[in-house]
Amino acid sequence: MTLQRQTPVVVREVGLRDGLQSIARTVPTEVKLQWLHDAHAAGLREIEVGSFVPARLLPQLADTAVLVDAAPAGSTASRCMATSGAPVCRRR
Repeated sequence: MTLQRQTPVVVREVGLRDGLQSIARTVPTEVKLQWLHDAHAAGLREIEVGSFVPARLLPQLADTAVLVDAAPAGSTASRCMATSGAPVCRRR
């Protein structure tokens, strides 16, 4: 049996935002930048890179501005961040 999809499926990478806020240790910015690069190189174009929250509350996300600035230029990658709960995305 073959399934045919009428609408496209969008895969959104949220590990840099959702995944990292639930662990105790802080992942170095360089590792996050490589993660971002690798996700884009693998073909992901919807990548939520962090949240602008106080570093004292979520130190794992203190470098969100660096990751937003590093989102691949000249591509369809999303630069997303959660502000007050809802993701806000800007396409480049």
